[in-house]
This record gives sequence, C-alpha cells and structure tokens, in this order.
Amino acid sequence: MADVKISALSALTGANTATDDVYVVVDTNVPETKKQTRAELFKNIPAADFAGANVFNDAGADVDQRMEGDTDANLFFLDASTDRIGIGTATPTAKMQVNGSFAINAPVTVTTDYTVAADATFIINNRAASNTLTLPTPADNTGRILWVSTIQAQTVVSASSNVVPRAGGSAGTAILPNTDGAWAMLVCDGTNWIIMAGTP
Repeated sequence: MADVKISALSALTGANTATDDVYVVVDTNVPETKKQTRAELFKNIPAADFAGANVFNDAGADVDQRMEGDTDANLFFLDASTDRIGIGTATPTAKMQVNGSFAINAPVTVTTDYTVAADATFIINNRAASNTLTLPTPADNTGRILWVSTIQAQTVVSASSNVVPRAGGSAGTAILPNTDGAWAMLVCDGTNWIIMAGTP
C-alpha cells in the first residue's frame, strides 16, 4: 500500500475537540487505516505500570528542575549544579532550603506508657506517675529528632538503656527528671538517643 499523506487537523484541539470527533488510527498489522472516536481512544488506554523506580536525570547532567505553583514560580526547585533543593527559592544555600512557612506534625500528649510513632516529633507527658517511652530503634532512625517535655512532676524514662545524658557518659534510661516543665531534645546517632539540649 502506498503512503498516504494526512494533513494536520488544527481544528481538533482544546475546546474544539468533541467526544464524537474521529481520530485516524494506523493498524500496522494490516494494510489499512482505521478511525476511532476520542471517547473510544481514551477509554482503551491501558493503566500505566511503574514496576521499577523512576529516575530523573540518570546521566547526572547539570539540568535544573522547577515546578511552579499558582503564585510561586519556584515552589520546588532542584539546583543540579549545587545538588540542592529549594522550596520557594531558586537559589538554595543548603542541601534543602525552605523560603516560607514550615510545619511538621502536631505534638502528641501521652497519659500512659507510649511507643513513639513513626510520625511523632513532639511528645508531651501528662501522666501523674512515672512514664515510660519506647523510643524508635536507633539503627533505623539516624538523624531523627525528638522533643520530649512534661507537664507533670514525674520522671520520663526510656524502655531501653539507649539514652545518653547531656553530660555524656554511658547510655541509660533517664530522659526527664520529676520536674514540671522539664524538657529534652534527643537526636539519634544510629546507636543511641543523645540528649542535645534541655533542662538539667
């Protein structure tokens, strides 16, 4: 079958496209062309299958990526030359920089022994007795930060001996003393939870 020239159809775009418009479909298995309506065409598109990981810029080229919001031209900006991510900025000065408000999960108030959830960051003890926290496994949480405070004059301890006190030394279970308003910021080093700041 000889090649057939098909002219561009500029009228079949945007608002001018109707569900009963006909599109040309070339069947490579038989020497013929077919037609299909837009409704039929899009109905028969198979679901995308993303079985593997999606990798952008696998070659490592110096090509920036930018995503715009409604009013923010740099809602997400990947600066390839510096290997940095900017949120609200096209010139991030750190591995990740947020130019605007920043929020994480709300505090969790506990009144019983508590296993720290994967999405918990701030923990407020309101138990009228000593409270025990089961901290996340250090090996799986390197670099994670937890803030713990108490609004009861009761001690808060760890279920395991994996908390290093502010003064250093061996890891133990103590997190907070029995002082109303006591607080501590813990950072995981992959082996223990280190108290970096807080009340004595």
